[in-house]
Amino acid sequence: MNRCDASRRTPWLYIGLLSLCLSVFSVTAQANLLAEWRLDETEWNSTPNEVQDSSGNAHHGRAMNGLTSVAGKVCQAGWFRGEGFNAAPNNTWYTARYYIQVPHTTELSPMTQGANAEMHLSGWIRPDSVSGTMTVLMKGNDSSSHEYHVFIENGQLKFTLWNHWGGSYTGSINYNLSAGQWYFFSFAAERQGNSNNVRLTGQLYSEQSDTPLATLNSGNQSIPLANKVSSGDLRIGAFLWSGSQPTHYFNGLIDELRLHDRVLTEAERITLKNTQRDCGGPVLQCFNDTFAREQLGNDWSVTHLSGSFGNPRIVNQRLRMTDASANVATAATLQRLFPSADNLVTIEFDFFAYGGSGADGIAVVFSDAATTPAPGGYGGSLGYAQRSSGIQGFAGGWLGIALDTFGNYSNPTEGRQGGPGRRQHSVAMRGSGAGTSGYAYLQGTQTLSPALRSTAGQRYRITIDSRAAGQSWVTVERDLGSGFAPLIGPVDILSSAGQAQVPENLLLTLTGSTGGSNDNHEIDNLEVCGLKMEPLIADVHHYRILHRGSGLTCAAEPIQVIACANDSCSSRFSGPASVTLSPASSGAIRWEQGPSGTLDAGEGQFLLRRNTSGNVTLGLSANYPSAANVTRCFRQGVEGSCVLSFAESGFLMELPDLIAGKPDSFTLSARRASSSNPESCAPAFTGTRTVAFRSQYSNPATGSLPLRLNNQSISNTTGWTQLELTFDEQANAQVPIRYDDAGLKQLEARYSGAQNTIEQGLVLSGSGEFSSKPAGLCLETPEANAACEGDLADCSVFKIAGETFAMQLRGVRWTADDDPQLCDNPTTENYQQQAITVSAELVAPAGGRSAELSVSQMPITSGGSTTEDLTLSEVGVFRFHAVPMAGNYFGRSVSPGTSAPIGRFIPSHFDLHYQVDSACLPGSPDAFSYTGLQTSSANQSAGQPFRVQGHVQALNLQNQPTHNYRDGFAKLTAEDLSGIPLRTPDGQSSGQFGHWNLSLQAFTQGRADFSLDTDLRMASRPHAPVQIYPQLSAADSDSVQGSSADMNAAQTFLSGRLTVGSRHAYLETAPINLPLVAEYFDGQRWARHTANSCSPLQLFRLDNDQAQNQTGSIAIATGSTEHAAGPFNLSAGEYLLRFSAPGEGNSGFTDVTPLLSDQPWLRYDWQGNGWHTDDPVGRAVWGLYRGNPAIIYQREIWR
Repeated sequence: MNRCDASRRTPWLYIGLLSLCLSVFSVTAQANLLAEWRLDETEWNSTPNEVQDSSGNAHHGRAMNGLTSVAGKVCQAGWFRGEGFNAAPNNTWYTARYYIQVPHTTELSPMTQGANAEMHLSGWIRPDSVSGTMTVLMKGNDSSSHEYHVFIENGQLKFTLWNHWGGSYTGSINYNLSAGQWYFFSFAAERQGNSNNVRLTGQLYSEQSDTPLATLNSGNQSIPLANKVSSGDLRIGAFLWSGSQPTHYFNGLIDELRLHDRVLTEAERITLKNTQRDCGGPVLQCFNDTFAREQLGNDWSVTHLSGSFGNPRIVNQRLRMTDASANVATAATLQRLFPSADNLVTIEFDFFAYGGSGADGIAVVFSDAATTPAPGGYGGSLGYAQRSSGIQGFAGGWLGIALDTFGNYSNPTEGRQGGPGRRQHSVAMRGSGAGTSGYAYLQGTQTLSPALRSTAGQRYRITIDSRAAGQSWVTVERDLGSGFAPLIGPVDILSSAGQAQVPENLLLTLTGSTGGSNDNHEIDNLEVCGLKMEPLIADVHHYRILHRGSGLTCAAEPIQVIACANDSCSSRFSGPASVTLSPASSGAIRWEQGPSGTLDAGEGQFLLRRNTSGNVTLGLSANYPSAANVTRCFRQGVEGSCVLSFAESGFLMELPDLIAGKPDSFTLSARRASSSNPESCAPAFTGTRTVAFRSQYSNPATGSLPLRLNNQSISNTTGWTQLELTFDEQANAQVPIRYDDAGLKQLEARYSGAQNTIEQGLVLSGSGEFSSKPAGLCLETPEANAACEGDLADCSVFKIAGETFAMQLRGVRWTADDDPQLCDNPTTENYQQQAITVSAELVAPAGGRSAELSVSQMPITSGGSTTEDLTLSEVGVFRFHAVPMAGNYFGRSVSPGTSAPIGRFIPSHFDLHYQVDSACLPGSPDAFSYTGLQTSSANQSAGQPFRVQGHVQALNLQNQPTHNYRDGFAKLTAEDLSGIPLRTPDGQSSGQFGHWNLSLQAFTQGRADFSLDTDLRMASRPHAPVQIYPQLSAADSDSVQGSSADMNAAQTFLSGRLTVGSRHAYLETAPINLPLVAEYFDGQRWARHTANSCSPLQLFRLDNDQAQNQTGSIAIATGSTEHAAGPFNLSAGEYLLRFSAPGEGNSGFTDVTPLLSDQPWLRYDWQGNGWHTDDPVGRAVWGLYRGNPAIIYQREIWR
């Protein structure tokens, strides 16, 4: 391991290792170092410049969204958590999206610094997952400013470099990464002079070896970087396509990132890989508490099991764990989570014990975070161990270290297991246990001097070091003013018989205890440090106790307990939860089925009886998980009172769960205590009665629509609405009910007996709460051209993939069962819900790829609706779904919403890549093609055909491939591609393309390959050699466009011609070799084109004064000559056409004309009339031929 402190076990060993660390520290090569992010800071809080650049160049960064550092490969490392993570105690999902942002400077863009620019990136990564795409480091804010990117994709590490057009090249190291393993990576890029060529290289190393696991060498790639935009910020752990919300978050640890402006040697890379340094001791994250306040606050969760003291609390700026009262067992749990693997935790505090008769003490407890902490037995069990009479030990207890003044923690009595017997004023450890088993004695001190009881206080330090696999070393020390001295250990408690392995995550709890003897037990100046320490995020915001305010002595009264996930309780905690209500059953008070129970989807129902008139004050004596805020009581929907009053008569109402706008009914029962059995209810009256009703908004607290009973609006104020109801022989009345909105409402009923009747003095009242949910959700976009029906591939264009569009989500009222058109229904304006997941489902093309939405949640917080700006990454037609969390709306599930098909989404643009294959010698330095001539429609000649091969990729607005641009959704055809020739180096148009034969393959995954055969025609001949490259453009029927002009693809184009020489043989018996020579114009003159070995000749015409238009042979006097059979292939630009001898005495000649109709680029203006359509002519002559007597003078003409 590379960490300097790897072998340390206790703090008092650290100093002895300092020289050891310094001796193995390797200094990296500092030359050309642009930035070095060691990520060694112990705390980040999203402030500028907090992530330090150690290069001295001040490229400091900012940790975003709560990023923390933990023990890394060298000292600390950044701990990135991807999109989010599940954490104890309830495996709850927490959003992460951590990254580091470093502001742009040109120094961070080394590849834009001109010809021969270089860069080198290196660092350590430990991915916690290897699926999907995760960014290690990137620079750029949008498609135009993206520069470089190191990332993991599909399990492999890759390196991307962008060119100045926004195109990119990606190189991959062909090695499948494993989660949880450290890897050192090294990537480099180097420009090859003034050309567009760039070479990418890379190496991947394991921890154990200096030999690469795999490498990358791209060879020269065309990546034009001239005038590259380089204004984007640098990000570690996330990628930004455009806008403000990054993506592709890294999941794992990143450490020791360095950027150089040159390519490092292998030796320098290995030096970087093996660099170590003194970390200054373990880099610990620390929590400090001096308790200099009145309330404990959110950093602590407190409870008690027994005794009259109650919960631990701050008294005189110390945390008082017990007072000097008997049989107390308390617990205070720090709201921090301690991952156990490879961790080091230290706890320091001042301990005070005074004011009583001298018992018992406190314990420092480490427990399994997967179990809700709850204290163990009082007295000698110190709130940790079990106790006789069935008292269980600390829930999830793994280790309990006690400061025991009375001494019974070491005593195997009162149900405790193991121990040497009573040891007053000692420190002792007990191990893991559950229920009434375990919690065995592990180790302890003898009686200490001075004694533990002290009003002045004594300072203690406890260390647990679990960094060595399979070991957990514990040390306990005490400082009496002259420094810490060891009391216990270091001891590996995992070597103790029966001790459980270290749980994955630990909680730290302080417990306090008294028995028959007692003391005030307090701590102060607490410091808790750990290499890994995370906030223990409260799963429950608060608990609510809901009651009707009144009940009947003759019936059990329902009490509702809700675990709220937010302040308004519009969202409920859905994880495992349990509560115990108070008061306990006693005398006239009795909980049917007990006061304890679990909550289902954040809600539980309990039944309380009181068989005499009077009041009951409700509360929670225990709850799991703990809440971030105090318990709240709601009486008749109004927060405040926890008092429930019982009377001998009243109304009972069983209110239904409503659907907004849908009629329903409920039963209102008039009851009074039976005279024969006061614990049972009897009918209060029968017949027609006038009953007063009123309602209140509970959640939300206001609204505009009334509740309707008997089709009559019920007052939402303090006033009452009178309704005439008929009660049957059981004193039950059926009441129609309807509420056209959503939310939680309270209904009250009241009846007063009329004077001078037998019911004078009879008063009945009752109340109930009900919820009303939307009939469903409407999900639609208000924007035009969204509807897509019929032939989906031919729907109107809605949006560009990646373009923002509005999506509205709203709860709606019921109008009919199985309503197919929910979006026609009115909005339920009081509907509010946080946890609504949105997604996109591909409708067409069939078999295509699903799309990424820019948001995953659309919470509705007010007005019953919300409108969000979304982006969709893909092409096609989609349905959108909105799915509320099940059971999350006042314990009910709201039906999901699905949009009609929306589309058509089209690409933003095309990305074209190609290469040019010259007609002759493609791929070689001597490659060339001959040009034709284009001056007018009448005066033209074709050039030599050459080939352009490449592909078209459809992209979204963020330059991501749109894989669904295929089948009928791919509108680009071969006719939609065009091009013009450009010359180097100025990029100006030069000439034009002649025939255009383009073949475009079918689109697959948004990409189609093409092949183009064309020729180049210039405006004049001859011309000097030119370097030409095509600017290719694509524009489909949806006006999706793209173009590419790759100067690096330029090829050589020449003016060429074929010449035929003339040869004379004096003897008619001698053959003649007639030279055919390919020439090119070098800008000054015509020269033999020795590179031409690829112009095969097909046919020759032979003419003389005896015969015309002959092929193969021709008469010479009484004989004949014929040329050799083909093939007629040039070699080094020349071919010797051999003619046979005509025979003795057969003097004469033949004119030889190569017929170049299939190679017009080799024709020339031999006649000087401006038309380059002439085939060359040469002559073979035998004998002393005097020539044509009609010719006075003859000479050759050279052009």
